[in-house]
Amino acid sequence: MAEIKIEKKSPIWPWILLIIALIAVIVYFVYNNDNDVNTIYNNDTQSEARDTISNTPHESHGTSAPYLGSLSVVQEFESSITDSTRIGVDSMYTKTAIVNLARVVTMKADELDVKPSMALENLKFYTEPSQATTDTQIPASKDVYGDFKAVSKDIVTVLETIQTENYPTLKNDVSELKQTSTRIDTNIATKEQQATIQTFFTKAKKVVNDMNS
Repeated sequence: MAEIKIEKKSPIWPWILLIIALIAVIVYFVYNNDNDVNTIYNNDTQSEARDTISNTPHESHGTSAPYLGSLSVVQEFESSITDSTRIGVDSMYTKTAIVNLARVVTMKADELDVKPSMALENLKFYTEPSQATTDTQIPASKDVYGDFKAVSKDIVTVLETIQTENYPTLKNDVSELKQTSTRIDTNIATKEQQATIQTFFTKAKKVVNDMNS
């Protein structure tokens, strides 16, 4: 009798496993790709939001200056005077501090609609020339100030106006700041007046904080 050969069929489960594996790989890449797209979109959206905020003027003071509001400007000023050992000694550090203080003062003046004055226009021109108006004659020199005393004097003048019109309880504080400013000598190097300049910034910080509290 002839022997009948029966051919065994190959098992199909390896193919099933292979198909499942391929599906898993496809799902994995599709899912990750979606996450990457969402991450990029979210990052772009957040970035656009930050850009919009940083270029939007604060509603309360109606100026096109790129300020985020009183609090952040004051904080920027405060952060620029944290290292007291550099005030008066490091010229760039000291100038950054006085510029930031001038910005705080001009912004506060704008918020309260303080009447234009030469001192206020000087500060605006010093910190941001484009913010100065044409109502008051601006000095021809691009750099309004040649020394620390000049800018500190204008800062005190504007703060005194703000205080008189809006903060009567701060009269003594502004008077002390004014006295400190008068002690700054243009004939002496700032590094030799470090203590006086530090005191000026400390007193100015208290005044602006009280005005913004």
